[in-house]
Amino acid sequence: MNIRLSIALLFSLFVFCGCQDSSDVQRFDVQGTVTYDGKPVPVGTIMLTPSPGNTGPGGYAEIRDGKFDTSEGGRGPTGGPHRVVIQGYDGKSSPANELPMGNALFDPYETDVNLPDADTQNDFDIPASAIRKPSAGGSRGKV
Repeated sequence: MNIRLSIALLFSLFVFCGCQDSSDVQRFDVQGTVTYDGKPVPVGTIMLTPSPGNTGPGGYAEIRDGKFDTSEGGRGPTGGPHRVVIQGYDGKSSPANELPMGNALFDPYETDVNLPDADTQNDFDIPASAIRKPSAGGSRGKV
């Protein structure tokens, strides 16, 4: 993933998670763990986007050493049904910083959760079927 793609993903995160005034709605913090192949995901992102019918804003957090917490540099979502998108990386950045989080460990993983109207804990175990396959050109992790 190059820096332009990273910026585009970050912009999309803010668009999908809602940029409305947080005084209108009550947000709740979500924390938990993310593992893949039985090991903590070194670095990554988790995005919680409201499912159809859920009018509240979404949330997001960074994954560090297999843990995430929307109250630490992220933003908590509202309660209700959400689509969760998790991206995980090996944490080995390239010398030219083209891949600041390193190579992708798996293709973006998506699942659904129904969050309570309260702070909550959610753990995610990425299945082996989501493991990223090298592209035909061999440029794993690059776009």
